[in-house]
Amino acid sequence: MIGGRHLRVGWSAFNTLAVVGRCPTNISIRTPLRSVFTRTSNQNIIRSYSKHEDRISQSQYLQLFHSTTDSISEVLDHMMDNDEFSDFIEQSKEDVDMEVSDGVLNIKAGDVGTFVISRQTPTKQLWLSSPISGPWHYTFNADSKDWVCTKDKENFMDRLERELKQVFGKDIKFERL
Repeated sequence: MIGGRHLRVGWSAFNTLAVVGRCPTNISIRTPLRSVFTRTSNQNIIRSYSKHEDRISQSQYLQLFHSTTDSISEVLDHMMDNDEFSDFIEQSKEDVDMEVSDGVLNIKAGDVGTFVISRQTPTKQLWLSSPISGPWHYTFNADSKDWVCTKDKENFMDRLERELKQVFGKDIKFERL
């Protein structure tokens, strides 16, 4: 209890320290993950220090994220309009669908599952949840102009193209940044 108010601190599912509650004073906590959480008058400011984060601004990050998802949705829209997924639909008896909403792109591939591409604005990351390979986090590398996986350094577009080919049996190429 701080200043007569409760303050809860705990670990989230993503191994980051979470600060929950109201506190009238400023509190800073440094974690081993080099994240700083500050609580000031009902405002949370989260700063994460990644290798490339200081190279792009928040507005540049959002522009890069939207350019990436726009490229993906344009190619898939074109393929859907031209019935290029008809073989998959005939074999699986399932539709292919895509929806974009509030910074999240969902690519529904019938029984296989849904590819989810989302933005993680506080960390300036792009996240992919794949029914083929699971969850992946990507940070934009300003030098190579690619979204690079934080685990295995694979390029985001390479992984997505390969996994969509595995599902749909078609080569799919997205425009690179």
